[in-house]
Amino acid sequence: MFAGYALTVAFAYASLFGYISGSPFALQEVYGLSATHFSLVFALNAAGMIVLGLLNARLVRRYPVRSLLVIGLVASTVAAAILLVVVAGAGLGLLAVLPPLFLVVASRGLVSANATVLGVKRAPAAGAASAVLGACMFGGGILASPLMALGGEGTAVPMAAVVAGGAAAALVATSLLTHGDRAEPAVDADAAVSAQPIEE
Repeated sequence: MFAGYALTVAFAYASLFGYISGSPFALQEVYGLSATHFSLVFALNAAGMIVLGLLNARLVRRYPVRSLLVIGLVASTVAAAILLVVVAGAGLGLLAVLPPLFLVVASRGLVSANATVLGVKRAPAAGAASAVLGACMFGGGILASPLMALGGEGTAVPMAAVVAGGAAAALVATSLLTHGDRAEPAVDADAAVSAQPIEE
């Protein structure tokens, strides 16, 4: 079970780092955003992830953590697939790219914390598990960033392909390697490591 959640974290962060490393070129050079407008788009996407992370801290009190994780992974994969189709399709511009890109990034608010919590809980040693999961986060980023150079210049397809590939691989890792994991009804909100619980 732990290996499945560790791979989920690694692939999810590969997708996220694909966005981080590829979006400046894709959005500014390919789609013509200014530096100011790109900064606003980047900030909006980050805000979406933060808001969904805060919402996740409430949701885990009422819904199984694994169910929330799967919802986040499915949403991310569907949005990333749409992003890839839009980027690869002829005649589709910036306004078609931004919504699925926002959903991909924002969905990390349901993925990162929940996969980490489940991984730590399924490991025999929580401290070692936390260290491994942290390494997986950066390992995914290390693997994703060089892939940006494989698609040539003048196209956003490499970014979209890495984002979509990482999202799909994370979903597959959870679906296949943690299939027998029993859903738990709820967890203490303090366990949602991406955000502090909101006072009632």
